[in-house]
Amino acid sequence: MKKHSIFTILPFSILHLRGYGFSLWGRLVFAWEFTRQYYGIQQATKLWVQKIMSLLFYLKKTVDVSGAMAELGVYKGGTAKLMADVVPDKPLYLFDTFGGMPQVKAIDIHKAGDFADTSVEEVSGLLGTRTNAIFRKGFFPETAKGLEDERFSFVHIDGDLYQSTLDSLVFFYPRMPKGGVMILDDYEWPDCPGVKQAMDEFLADKPERPFVQTKYQAILIKQ
Repeated sequence: MKKHSIFTILPFSILHLRGYGFSLWGRLVFAWEFTRQYYGIQQATKLWVQKIMSLLFYLKKTVDVSGAMAELGVYKGGTAKLMADVVPDKPLYLFDTFGGMPQVKAIDIHKAGDFADTSVEEVSGLLGTRTNAIFRKGFFPETAKGLEDERFSFVHIDGDLYQSTLDSLVFFYPRMPKGGVMILDDYEWPDCPGVKQAMDEFLADKPERPFVQTKYQAILIKQ
């Protein structure tokens, strides 16, 4: 994978921040922060630039919201590193099998075992000396046992599958305070139809509605 230079990332970031409500100066400041963060993780994530920009924007909005952070679907650890860096004083729970996708449903296009080319050791190496990351290796929601009393201010779900997405919503949603943010990757992505179905089913009787800041990425803010 080609690594983009800072001089490529920075102007691209400034251009694509127009819809975020920043002043010109605010856009420049955020674009520089994003550029520094993205430069260090770009080869450890499959998310494209705009999605990570959105993730950083909403992550920063939850800095003063009480609760831990969580990510389901860590893969190579790029976005986990960003979360650990930006909010170092909150615990970050990292949920993944670190051995490929679990069993799939008929609606899913991915296959069991996809994205197996990762490990706790690889992600831990990327995170380096950061001490707020807590690995929960195995199949979710079994790996969430013991966290029933935890609260979550920010949750990034990149599970790709119907059941993984639904299980994440069932567990995290009631444990998020007002103002907490949940981001679901691959929403409306044709290769991950189970993500949208799971979210739409779960939210049918809830007051919140997801919105799309960046294509194929849903944002949910807890009311």
